[in-house]
Amino acid sequence: MNGMECLQFLKKQQGYAQIPVIIFTTSSNADDKQKCFQLGAVRFITKPTSFQAMKEVLKKALSTAY
Repeated sequence: MNGMECLQFLKKQQGYAQIPVIIFTTSSNADDKQKCFQLGAVRFITKPTSFQAMKEVLKKALSTAY
């Protein structure tokens, strides 16, 4: 199961449908981003190339209230 399939599955489950989902991916494809938002993702984050940048991006994403 890939990320989009997982997102679709979660949003169809009564116990998980209201949980905010952040997509953290290597993709920077605009169509992938649009599809994830259509499926119910609250954020779409393309993985940075450095570990330090990745820590910063994740810290910011996880501290944001949804």
